[in-house]
Order: sequence, then structure tokens, then C-alpha cells
Amino acid sequence: MVAAAWTGVQLVTHLTSARWRGAAVALAALLSLDPLLGLIRLHPYQYIFFNRFAGGLQGAAGRFEADYWGLALRETAEWVNRNRSLLKSRGLLKVFVPHNCAEPSSAGRYLDPAVLLTDNDLAANYVLAPARFGCDRQFDGTPVFRVQREGVTLAVVKVME
Repeated sequence: MVAAAWTGVQLVTHLTSARWRGAAVALAALLSLDPLLGLIRLHPYQYIFFNRFAGGLQGAAGRFEADYWGLALRETAEWVNRNRSLLKSRGLLKVFVPHNCAEPSSAGRYLDPAVLLTDNDLAANYVLAPARFGCDRQFDGTPVFRVQREGVTLAVVKVME
């Protein structure tokens, strides 16, 4: 981005004709449109943007880390909160976030106080797992919610059976 901005400034500065300067600015705006739309589609996970040279997010998934901060766990926790009455089967609703893939507080700080974050996956009703390191596939269960962007799963909520 810095190199592109510097090149753009140099072009506009050294072009003597207003017509050519206008064309250079229009071309820069046009070339910025695709990445800008990509960032809008990924919101609020703009940091997982991969350009077309990497194949976009779909092409980069599996080759590079995408949601390395585990921010998609917030969305899973908010989904659990919104669906708490439907999810609660008997007694206390307990969820587990795998320690080896994510920081449990990434989801725990957003969970309703009526939802218990447990460190025992065998005692949990639900698992909130990021797709990072294949964690979403390490636990048996039925997926009931997925956080996805551009067809790539970032995190999943699974019913522990």
C-alpha cells in the first residue's frame, strides 16, 4: 500500500497535463475498488483479507492462517446468547472453548452470565471452536452455527452429543 501510494503521488506530481493527472487518479481509484469491496465483505474481520494473488480468502484458507486472533469466537458467543432459551436442554448451559486453539476468554467475555464457560469438554453441552488448526473438526457433534466469510468457515458452534 505504501509503495502504491508513493507511486501514485509521483505520477500525479510529475504529470504535467491535468488530463493525465485525472486519468492517473481515476485509475488508482478503480484499482482500489476490488480490495475495498473485499474488506467490506469481510467485516469485521478485515485482517483476514488476502489479495487475488493468494487466491483471496478461499485460496489462502488451509495454506495460511486466517482468523489468527480468534475474533470469530465473539460471534459464536453472541449467537449462543441469542439462542440460549432454545439451546438450554436441562439445567445449566455449558460451553467449552478448546484451549489448544484459542483463548477461552475470546468467547467467554461475551457470553451471558447465565451461560457457563467450562474447561471440561466432556461436561459441555456445546463447543465453540475456531477453524484455526482444524479445531472445528477435532470435536464430534453437530454444527448448529458457523461464522463464515467468502465461503470459508472461521468458527463453529457444535452440539456435544
